[in-house]
Amino acid sequence: MNNKLEVIGIDHGWSMMKTVTQVFVTGVKEITTTPALFGDVLEYDGKYYKIGTVRQEVKDTKVEDDSFYLLTLAAVAKELKKRGLSDAKVFLAVGLPLTRFGAERCCRIGNGMDVERRLIIMRRIAGAVGTAVLQILKWMLKIVLGALKLFLGLVRLVLLLFCLIARVFLSFVRMGTF
Repeated sequence: MNNKLEVIGIDHGWSMMKTVTQVFVTGVKEITTTPALFGDVLEYDGKYYKIGTVRQEVKDTKVEDDSFYLLTLAAVAKELKKRGLSDAKVFLAVGLPLTRFGAERCCRIGNGMDVERRLIIMRRIAGAVGTAVLQILKWMLKIVLGALKLFLGLVRLVLLLFCLIARVFLSFVRMGTF
């Protein structure tokens, strides 16, 4: 098994599933027999599903049935295939639009973890991202302040040199040699 963690971002749209390299229709249809051709076919739990068929109808939530779970598996498989991998540790980077946080609180996801718990996890991730952004902003501020300090030091040096030249010039003027 590949020990490298593969990060796969997936956008679960109502019309299209999107990863960094793949875009396909949010269609999934169970095939009742063993397919003759396996292009865009997902095998899961002893069943076969054709992926990328007619798009899903819009429902109240994307967790009412297993459609988007199966589409997620297909997206992961397509992305890993594109990367030349057949086996990997995968970290899914997916999200829920902020406008849906309240609407999907009461729902349950296929593996039993309720949305409330997922929201807590997502808020922690958002907090960590916010902390990372804050750290990056601190580093940028340190760089800008360092550059400003360097610039002010150069200005001071130029002013000191100017004062030195002015004093030398004035001393020549006082001596009458200029």
